[in-house]
Amino acid sequence: MDETKAPSQLGRRTLLTGAAVGAVAAVGSAILGPEAVDAGGTTLVLGEINESNSPTRIYSPSFSSYDQHVFLSHSSGSVVGSNQKTGGVGVAGYASGQNGVAVSAVTDGHSSTTGLKATSDPEGYAIDARTANGVAIRTTAAGGYAIEINGRAVFNRSGKVTFSAGQKSISVTRTGNQNYISPDTIIVATIQGFAEGTWVAGVIRNSDQKFTIRLNRTAPKALVVGWVAIN
Repeated sequence: MDETKAPSQLGRRTLLTGAAVGAVAAVGSAILGPEAVDAGGTTLVLGEINESNSPTRIYSPSFSSYDQHVFLSHSSGSVVGSNQKTGGVGVAGYASGQNGVAVSAVTDGHSSTTGLKATSDPEGYAIDARTANGVAIRTTAAGGYAIEINGRAVFNRSGKVTFSAGQKSISVTRTGNQNYISPDTIIVATIQGFAEGTWVAGVIRNSDQKFTIRLNRTAPKALVVGWVAIN
């Protein structure tokens, strides 16, 4: 291209391309600094195949300590996010558009592969999923098992009540969200132990916060009844 031409003579595409490249370079330099990305001692080039015999580490030197990193081709994985700060997040994914997916994990379908693996050892939560009014975790299986649990399961919509001798019914009140006990809720209640000729005759839903457990007769002795609400 003739270097003597004025900027006004340059094509619109050339100007836009040059501006975009300049903006990307400026942002990258401001965030990472010129030496923040190092692929085994060579420069990491965008849009090209970069080869290195050692992992590439990316971090921001603006932090007081280098405890937040992104590793490429690390021994623990192709992409590894490390955050040692209190309340820090190693890898964060955000999706704001309709039908968006914040984090997607896909395998080739072999029976030995795992789409998402979360480990918390020895304590803590391996997966903590929350939603206000939606579904925190949805599992679907066409022919296999939608969920498999190896170990104990804890349900906060369950409990125990004690019938005193001579008592025939007990009402249970639960505080929680609206429709905590909806018309679709199934409440299963059974005597924990054995009392010959005595059983739970039925469970009556009184409101979205209350239900009543009734025995077929008055309790001949102190009886513990366990219950669990489903749906």
